[in-house]
Amino acid sequence: MLIYAGHIEVFAEDFEAIAGMSEIGVYNFMNDPQLGMAVLPDTEDNKFYMIFTKRNPLGQELRLLVNKELMRLQKSGELRKMLSNYLRP
Repeated sequence: MLIYAGHIEVFAEDFEAIAGMSEIGVYNFMNDPQLGMAVLPDTEDNKFYMIFTKRNPLGQELRLLVNKELMRLQKSGELRKMLSNYLRP
């Protein structure tokens, strides 16, 4: 990786992207003891959007599946519990 080779000293990335890469196994930035993280001062949180293709029927199917699961998580309270790990009070 360029950061370990000394070619990069700082990079800015959305927390969700870093957490997502760690979650899907690209690289576990979240638990790397050689890296540090800090919130950039005077910045606003980014909204998260998902895009589903209309050209492929699976895009619509996936959108419905995601919406259904989000509703289930919201009704059960699980969504709030999961988000509490990432949201500031």
